[in-house]
Amino acid sequence: MAGDEVPSTASRRDEDVRELAHRLVAAFGAGDLETYFACFADDATFAFPTHPEVLTSLQAHRRQRWEHEDAFTVLGCATSEAHWQVWSDAAVLVHRVATTVRAAGSESALDERGTIVFHRRAQGWRAVHEHLFVHPGAIRPTGTAVAAPTPGAPVS
Repeated sequence: MAGDEVPSTASRRDEDVRELAHRLVAAFGAGDLETYFACFADDATFAFPTHPEVLTSLQAHRRQRWEHEDAFTVLGCATSEAHWQVWSDAAVLVHRVATTVRAAGSESALDERGTIVFHRRAQGWRAVHEHLFVHPGAIRPTGTAVAAPTPGAPVS
């Protein structure tokens, strides 16, 4: 941006929600759970392939994912193939997610597609829904997952 030019409301809005998404993914990949959780609204919902039910609050996500799973640790996370839709008070990010985790003593590379829905509230943008599922390219005809691809660029 040149000189003291003021960004348009739309471009500032886009930058703000993309920054939140970047912070969310970076915190998750670094295992910084407090920063990761702070990116979500208290009433956010979550749908994960590892859970049979939809988690209907941030508190439920904290309990299910982090307190009850056997030594679940995120070792790294990166996204690629980002597709954004941004409106005045809502945004949707659909992206590919490559995550390395350790659970029950063994490491796994996950190749997933994810959707994160954001809502702009009085306190700023917050993620209000996250849905992850196995990326179709990671499923062999037998139904067994293959290793995740080399992670791409950060959320953009």
